[in-house]
Parts: sequence; C-alpha cells; structure tokens
Amino acid sequence: MKILHTSDWHLGHSLYEHDREEEQKNVMKQIINVVEREQPDALLISGDVFDKNTPHNAAQKLYQNTLLEARDKAPNMKIIITAGNHDSKSMLEIYKELWTRENVVVVGQLEYNEQKQPNYQRHIIPIADKDKKTIGYVIAVPHIYERNFPTVVGDEDEQNRQRAFFQHLIDLTNEQNTQHLPVVMMAHLTVCNADLTGHDNAQVIGTLEAVAREDLGEGYNYLALGHIHRPQNFVSDNNCIARYCGSPLAMSFDEQFTHSVSLVTFDSENHANIEDVPLVNPKPLLTIPVEPSSLKEALEEVATLSDEQCGYLRLNLLRNDAEILLINEKIEAVLKDKKIKFCTCKFTSSKPAAEKETPQNNISFQQRDELTPQLVAKLYLERKNLEEKDIETFMDMLNTAIKECKLEEEQNN
Repeated sequence: MKILHTSDWHLGHSLYEHDREEEQKNVMKQIINVVEREQPDALLISGDVFDKNTPHNAAQKLYQNTLLEARDKAPNMKIIITAGNHDSKSMLEIYKELWTRENVVVVGQLEYNEQKQPNYQRHIIPIADKDKKTIGYVIAVPHIYERNFPTVVGDEDEQNRQRAFFQHLIDLTNEQNTQHLPVVMMAHLTVCNADLTGHDNAQVIGTLEAVAREDLGEGYNYLALGHIHRPQNFVSDNNCIARYCGSPLAMSFDEQFTHSVSLVTFDSENHANIEDVPLVNPKPLLTIPVEPSSLKEALEEVATLSDEQCGYLRLNLLRNDAEILLINEKIEAVLKDKKIKFCTCKFTSSKPAAEKETPQNNISFQQRDELTPQLVAKLYLERKNLEEKDIETFMDMLNTAIKECKLEEEQNN
C-alpha cells in the first residue's frame, strides 16, 4: 500500500493582510503532480484544510478543484480528509455524501447512534487497489478536544477516555484485518516532545495540549499526524512510525525549514518507508538580514535583491530610536520597483545582553506596603527589558483606564 500523507493546507491563509491565493494554487498543483507521478492508493489530509472555520469562497473553490483534479489524475485513489482545530467540522461535512461518489471520505466529527454511542465504523476505512482488493486500512480521527472524547462501553476509566477511544478503534480494525494488512491512524494533535520549532506564533499553532504517544493506542503501523508544521518522525519502535508531514507552505516567518508532503510505502512486513517530497514556495518568506542589524544595513541588503524576486519581507533590526524614524517611508523607497511585499520588523534590543541592567528580583518592604496596580505593572514591564518610551506609553494607558473605572464607580454610587 502506498499513501500520500499531507496536512495543514490552511487554505485562505493571509500573511499580514497579504492574500496568498496565488502561491496556494501553486503548491496545490505541486501536490497534484506528486499524485499523478506516484499514483498512491490513498491521499490523506490530516486536518486544518482551511485556515479559518468560515473560509471565503476562493479558498473553498481551491479545495474543491484540488480534490477533483487529484481524483482525475489517480482515479483509483481514495481521498480521506479529517477536520483540524482550524476547520469548521460541520461545514467540512456538508457535502460528505456527495463527495463519496468521488471516492472521497470526509470525517469532520463524531456521529452518534440511537444508543448515544459513536459510530466507530465510519472512522475505519478500507483501502483497495485497482482490482478492488483490500490492501490496508485507515483509521480517520478528526480533531477532538480531550474533554469531548466519549466513554467507551465497558471501559471504566473515565480519566483515560482518549486512550480508550483510540484503542477501541484499533481493536475494531484488527478484528476486520484478518490478513494482517497495514493499518494507518490519522490524528490532528500535539504529541509530547514533538519539535515545535517555528511555532512561536500562537495564532498559528493554537493551544492544543500535548498528548502522550501511548494515549493514541497500540496496534497500527503508521500514525499520520497533522497540526505541527515542521516535518518530523516522532517515534519509531515496534515496526510503527509516527510522523508529522508538515504544512505545504510556511505560515509564519519563523517556519524556516523545508516544507513537504510524505510519500509512505509499506513493505511485506508492514513497515512504513517514508520519502519526503519537498515543495517549493514561489513566494518565500524572507528575513533580512539573518542577524539583527541597523536599518541602514538591512535596507542596503534588501536593495541588492533582484527586482524580479518575489516573496514576503521581515526586517531583522537592532532597536535604535534614531534610525527607525520614518521607517515605513524608507522601506517603501527601497521596495518601490521590487516585487517583494513588506510585512513586519523583528526588533532586538541594541544593548548587548551582558550590558543590560538586571532588575532586582525582590521589592522592598516599603514597596510591599505601597503596592498599586501601577507599581506592579511598572515592575513587570521593567523586568521584560522594554524600552522606557514603551513603558511610559503603557503606563499612560493604564492610568487612563484606572481613572475611567473610578469615575464610573463614583457615578454608579
């Protein structure tokens, strides 16, 4: 059995209000080319198909066209899609019955029967070859918050509902899998000890709690993970591999690594052999320069870029109040005849770390007696090594808010 493991398409994503439809179309075309070349038995999309749970029309159209074109290039291929934390689970399933006619299975959420038990069987999907012979199984699990996992009948441990749910699906699959064919589990979550490099932006990665690998059950041969954008094999033992295939496009400037999809082929022993298929972004996310520098030096480096170079720009600057005056005008002047789109600046204090004044960890007894919201806030901001002007701006805002609250309180009394 051969599968193409993808995830985290984030269709409809914008970068600092810059539309990314062109590059998303380009990378979807690259995935379709891989499908045409490799003719996998199944294409897996492990969550976060869309960037927002209310995707705009262009994103939905790109999603539909990509699936239909992939099916045209590999008519015997099964496509399996699970919802991620960015997706609207109900919206993703709206046309699931229609999609089944195209050999596409969409699993957005749990379904319950009259006995208020999950329909486990809908998550267990046989994979067939061109002769309609079953060659493996995929267990498709969408994103489910830990508190929402159902209690498995016969399982008395309420604290391990997640583990019981995954293991029950694996056990049901193995009951059907009398020929000991390869079994793939799909999940969208954070596994403990995964490499989160590049996920400094909380708006991108979300706040999902990490899950221990053992809480995903035992008895599958490959765990097709989504949610973490950096490609990585998380664990390899007992003939089982867990893998994040990563996102096809960088979602932030901190994702400075190769983006790809994973081609997985199972041998006669059901061992998963993985080939990383890199994808090329026609509009890369550039951080210039690599090390923080002055604005003048940074703009001199930007000026050397070809006028035909496409991409997005983040300037990596040392903070210097004298230099950042009229910064936007200076950046616009350098980029005037270029195709590079400016996004943001990353500022680093120009004062070497060794020379920074280390704030006292403790406050005096007199300060303890005189603690006010303003004092607490000022101490906190000073310990964050913020610039004095930034502290003053925040304190002005805080004082205004406190005065307005007191005035409202007096009026109410």
